[in-house]
This record gives sequence, C-alpha cells and structure tokens, in this order.
Amino acid sequence: MLRNHLLAPIPELFEAAELLHQAALAHKCGDHTSAKALIRKSDMPVIFDWSESLFGGNRLSGGKQIAADIKNSIFKYTDDPEKPASVTSDQRASGTIVKQIATEVVNRDGYFCRFCGVPVIEQKAQLLFRKAYPDALRWGPRNVDKHATFQALDLDLDHILARSLGGENTLDNLVVTCAPCNCGRGSHTLFEMGLADPRLRSPIVPTGFETWDGLTLLLKR
Repeated sequence: MLRNHLLAPIPELFEAAELLHQAALAHKCGDHTSAKALIRKSDMPVIFDWSESLFGGNRLSGGKQIAADIKNSIFKYTDDPEKPASVTSDQRASGTIVKQIATEVVNRDGYFCRFCGVPVIEQKAQLLFRKAYPDALRWGPRNVDKHATFQALDLDLDHILARSLGGENTLDNLVVTCAPCNCGRGSHTLFEMGLADPRLRSPIVPTGFETWDGLTLLLKR
C-alpha cells in the first residue's frame, strides 16, 4: 500500500506554526518583545528530532541516536523498473526555477507540504524574521545550530521526477513541500519510496490553518 508521507507529522509542528503566526502578528503591531519570546518558544527539540530523522542524520537532540527501525521504516526502497536513466549535467533542467512558475506552484498548492501536510513558511518571511530577531532565530552552519521550526517548515519546491533523472522545472513536475520531505526523498522516484503521487489528491489543509499564508503577512504593509 502506498503511503502519503515518509514520516507522519507530529503535533508540535502545528503548535509551533501557530506560535510563529502569533509572533508575526506581534511584530506587525510593534510588540518586538512578545515576537522574540514566541520565536524562541517555537524552537522545540522534538521538531529537530523529526526533521533530522528525514534529513538522514545520526544524532537527535540531547545526543540520542536515531533508532535503526525508525530509519528503516522511513527509507525503505523498492526497485523501480521504469526509473529513467540519469542524465548528464548539460541535459538537466536549470537549477533556477522561473519566478512565474514558482508563483503558480504556490498559488495552486498553498503554503502546505503536499506530502506530509505541514504548514510551510515563505523564505522571504523567514529572512525578515532572521534579520529582525537574530538572537532568537538562530541560523548556524549545522542543522543542530538552526531554529528547529524554521528549518522544518522551510518552503521548498520539489521535483516529482528529480532533475538528475531528467525532470523539468514545469508546473506539472513541481509541488510545494517542506524541506525535510524534499530532502528525505532526494532523487528517488515515488515508486522507489512507496509514495502516492500527491498531484492526484487535493492539497491537505489542516484544521485551524484555513487562512495560513506562510507568514507572508510580514511582507505586507
């Protein structure tokens, strides 16, 4: 049976997203003290553990090791007899997605991961928060040095057929995902990962997040 996601989202992801929405409202009202406190509160070790499991890391918060059975359940592969041959770098689509296509993908899918359904954050909004609250929104060189929720809910555009396999930067081949789901699947095909095609179902809108805008309210005057 095909699965919709590699790893089920945890409740804390949605709790943290709501905290960041409240932080955005506080920031817009000029209440920077509350915004900073809410950003810090949303930085949860359990969210880092969820993300790191999909990123393929070996260590979780507190130095714990990812259990082998959890890794095996996430990264279970099936040979894909129809997998395209890899293409040369000259044959691959550009690494830059045209802005108009990117906008159309987000308008179609909304600010939600098409695999696991978590709310995702527009990268420009993340950058605004990072500049405004650098001591609360940590963003170091390693995964463990980054704000767990902003890393987990980072908006990515994922190629259903990977660029390395000849996938193109087209509206039909791109979906909105969170960074962990994108990274976890890598260049494997949906068949290899046992994943259902997210394009064949409507985007998931979690209860209570019907008006979620990826924190783009930060970008509006």
